[in-house]
Amino acid sequence: MSESELTTQTAKRFSHPASEILHEIFLHALPHPDFIDPSLWSGGKSVWREGIRVKKSIMFVCRTWYTIAMPLLYQDVSISRFPQLVLLVTSLRESKMDLKKHVKRCRFGAYLDTILDDDNDVLLQQFHNQLEQMFELCDSLQSIDFHSPLPIPFPINLPSLISAHVTSITLGKEVTQEQTFGILNDVASQLVQLSCYDFPFDKNWELTLEALVDLTLIYDRHGNSPQGTEDPRSICLNITCPIIQCITFVNYGNKYTNHCSSFLETHGQTLKVLQLQFPQLAFFTSSISIVYPAHSRLGEKRTIIQPLLDLCPALEHLILLPNAHFPLYHPTVQWIDVWEPTCDLSEPKLEYFWEFKATLTRRNFPQLKGVRTIAPALRPLYPRIALLVPPSLSAQPGFAPCNIGNTVDGRRIQHDVGRLYLPGAELDWDDDSDDNYTEESSEEEEDASEYSTDEDSSESENWSDYIDSDDSADN
Repeated sequence: MSESELTTQTAKRFSHPASEILHEIFLHALPHPDFIDPSLWSGGKSVWREGIRVKKSIMFVCRTWYTIAMPLLYQDVSISRFPQLVLLVTSLRESKMDLKKHVKRCRFGAYLDTILDDDNDVLLQQFHNQLEQMFELCDSLQSIDFHSPLPIPFPINLPSLISAHVTSITLGKEVTQEQTFGILNDVASQLVQLSCYDFPFDKNWELTLEALVDLTLIYDRHGNSPQGTEDPRSICLNITCPIIQCITFVNYGNKYTNHCSSFLETHGQTLKVLQLQFPQLAFFTSSISIVYPAHSRLGEKRTIIQPLLDLCPALEHLILLPNAHFPLYHPTVQWIDVWEPTCDLSEPKLEYFWEFKATLTRRNFPQLKGVRTIAPALRPLYPRIALLVPPSLSAQPGFAPCNIGNTVDGRRIQHDVGRLYLPGAELDWDDDSDDNYTEESSEEEEDASEYSTDEDSSESENWSDYIDSDDSADN
């Protein structure tokens, strides 16, 4: 083979990459689904809707791209209005591309504006039936999110709708404790990841979540004790998670601190990751603590979390706000994430942050490999961001600073050694983020226009077309 023939053949291969390579390129170009919010409050120009538009644009480049991009449109489905669910079920049922097998995640950030009338019983039943049909069709569904930022004005019988293949569930505050127990009871043997506003507390309910690894518990945002939780130990009396490895406590009031402690008394032995977060990241202003210090610096109360650490003997990754009472100690912790304070803090409070960070050394954490700070601009991504991008990535061979995905305003998150932040939206920190790191932690097709107008195409696009129709209403 001559050199010119070899060059021609090589160029042809490059211009026609394999479908698997194109798929990976598309995934890299699109916003990461875990870094964006599909709910309506973010408006028609949100990253979620922009991602939908990009997927649809990719589809109409050529026949090959259409075939690869169409499943991407259905992997992560968001239902914000009732007509979307009807169109989605129709598309899944009638599609010739068997799109239902591609649905992996479904989010219900419901703003059901057509279901606000008390007389709409027929419509409510129709919604329930459509929901049930969707779950029956999508036998590859792995993740369900019932966490609406807006109130859902009607009850849904969720337990009977949970697929046997689901391993991840998020339940918002609109899901009752009875429904929560029913759902967890149905998936107790398979559930790996759970986020809910509280566990079912009835003393007559017993539950073993034998496969659960990752748990997020969010407590009442108004600081009121959930019904049946007057006894702080009741949170764990009848709940067993034998292999739990990661726990996140999102704590809204000081009434719940003892709940965290009592839960860890039962489940702390197997724990590898502990995250203590607050929804508004109210640095240095929280009154939450297990034991209040007699004298608090700057006249403010600090969160004493050392008793929680003592209940987790195998802990490896600790994620904190910078309002903890220091110094802290732990014999096995290897990685520590600390959220940076917000920019409107006074200089003394910033000094407290640096002093707190300076105590996170091997003197107090003998196995420590690194300390990373997380910028406050990433607060919309709490509490998952520190878990989705663990600091241990920086210790892997060949690691280099990189951007990893789009966030709420379309910019890409930057992951450096010792810091996770959003370029262009951050303070100019004086501290060198590498200081607390040790040496161990030292990158020719046919046009698709004819193909895209066939019967299957028009059916499969109905659901996504309705998303664009929402935009004008959201603006």
